[in-house]
Amino acid sequence: MYTFSDLIKDFWVPVMFSLIGALIGHFKRGNMIEFPSVMIDFVVEDKRGFKGKFLIFFQFFLYLIGIKTGANKYSESLVLYPGFFGDLLIGVGTGIVAKCAFEISGANNNFSLILTSTLAGYAGLTYIQKWESNYMTDNVGDKMKEADVENGKNSE
Repeated sequence: MYTFSDLIKDFWVPVMFSLIGALIGHFKRGNMIEFPSVMIDFVVEDKRGFKGKFLIFFQFFLYLIGIKTGANKYSESLVLYPGFFGDLLIGVGTGIVAKCAFEISGANNNFSLILTSTLAGYAGLTYIQKWESNYMTDNVGDKMKEADVENGKNSE
């Protein structure tokens, strides 16, 4: 039976080198550390007085738990962007996958394990960044243009 310390002994090399590959991929993109961020597409209706402010607070609370009412009925959900911490999670996951694939292949060379783990971290992060970029362009970019048009700004 495996204990946690046995897992650490088996997976520390691929996870560390996969994290190096993920960090290379992260800094290749923007040369900066991006902290986690949350995007909230909540529309505030103009309500005056204490009762109106309480109603806005209550609608926002309902929005956060997934119940959309009023002007927010057809708005987007919360978008959580984990930033640098998400990149580290990808590095750990791809390191574990690289070690499992390496063990299945039956190879015993440590240099091959290091190379496989580094490439897996870099490739995993690059794939996620491409998917994320397409998602942000398709969904968030259109919302930003719509907001600019509604506010009277020229979106070009």
